[in-house]
Amino acid sequence: MRTELECNLAVSRYAVFAEMAWMERRPELGIICRHARQADRRITPALVQQVLPGLSDAAGQNIVRWCATLGLCDPSGSLRRLADEVAETDEAPIPEQGVYDLWVVQHPLLGNRILHAERLTSTRDARFEEIQAIPLKPDEGRVFTSVVESRRFLLRGFPANHGGEGACVQKTEARCRLRWTLDWSTESNLFQLDGHLDGSGRRPRRIQHEPESMPALDLWRLPELWFPVEHNVRWEPSERRLMLGLDFVSKLPDAESDSFLMDMTLPSVDVPGGGRWRNARLQRLPIGPLTEEAAQWWALSRLDRRLAEDATRYSRVALREAFADLTEETPLEPQRPTLPAHDVVLERYRSQPEVFWRLAAPVDLAPAPPTRAELAPMTVGQLAAWAQEEQR
Repeated sequence: MRTELECNLAVSRYAVFAEMAWMERRPELGIICRHARQADRRITPALVQQVLPGLSDAAGQNIVRWCATLGLCDPSGSLRRLADEVAETDEAPIPEQGVYDLWVVQHPLLGNRILHAERLTSTRDARFEEIQAIPLKPDEGRVFTSVVESRRFLLRGFPANHGGEGACVQKTEARCRLRWTLDWSTESNLFQLDGHLDGSGRRPRRIQHEPESMPALDLWRLPELWFPVEHNVRWEPSERRLMLGLDFVSKLPDAESDSFLMDMTLPSVDVPGGGRWRNARLQRLPIGPLTEEAAQWWALSRLDRRLAEDATRYSRVALREAFADLTEETPLEPQRPTLPAHDVVLERYRSQPEVFWRLAAPVDLAPAPPTRAELAPMTVGQLAAWAQEEQR
């Protein structure tokens, strides 16, 4: 089972005076953060001196303060989340202030994400006399990767200007689409952005975004949320299958009836922490019968197709074996559908002469008349028991 969720994202573009930090290679900070993670998650002057031998006490204290200034730890040396990023990549945020062009999107799956940032000059060309409220504030202290180049950066904040924050909102022709693929067969989820960004005097630049995943997403919990308990449909967690009542089963196309898999579009679905999505098309959704009535109808409809497509003459034993083949070890078996008695089966196909005589003749013309047990109804699971009894 899989689905691909899609939505268009509105892109806000504006120029703003901000404090940014560009991720630069600083292996000495990376090794400090790695050692601190193993030492109660604290950067201390002693730890710095251990990692970087030869430093004085004053130098060690200065480096702890510098790490706090970069946002790797608090003033006491306790690590912050950003330190884990530095420990993994050996890249540290080097801060600066200036005027920047930002492209920002918002979605529960993404947060308030900066797609790209460019340095600008604070001249009249940027029309900073036309200051407005910032339309969409990005998440601060979070490392972003530009979707049009390989640079990584983070926003440290917006220094107040005359007591308030403001930006020069710019027209944009940027387009951004979010696609999220949920695949239950591999228990994976991957989302990716595509589209393009604009820029002053430049051709549109294609968004190049490496796929990401939402951590700790329990895919098998989602169908329970998407299919609330109803009289005619129910998701069965133990079977990991959507159980259908007779109204649904009687309308299944032949291919879905035989494969026990169907495609379905849900008008709207919610993913905890991932937002609401429209028109979720579920592909190869496992299905089964909700009731004994649905299972019986389903089993006999499969038998109808088998007999219509196969010109073979079926003795009663062969018919019992065919019915078992169509039902046993399938989602129908737990509801125990039954092959009707021989005379009831013949009555079912009386309006289909070719099928009728291919069932009636082998019984009527058999050298040895079928036993009463052979002509009786057979419930799924009984064929093997009957065969064992015959062998005795």
